[in-house]
Amino acid sequence: MCPMSYEGEFKVPDGVEYTSSRAFISCSRITKIVIPDSVWDIGYESFSQCKNLQTIVIGNGVEEIDEGAF
Repeated sequence: MCPMSYEGEFKVPDGVEYTSSRAFISCSRITKIVIPDSVWDIGYESFSQCKNLQTIVIGNGVEEIDEGAF
């Protein structure tokens, strides 16, 4: 889970295989997310309500993006 007070760029650590459902929900101060090649699934509403999210870098390993992820 992302702390709601986190702001700026967030890099999902290498080795993480999926983002949990609602992992970043309402982290409205995040402006950029970097998802490494190790992630294969972006969970349901993982980045929902991230109002200031402008840039998403998705690694080559992503096979599934669940409903409402963004």
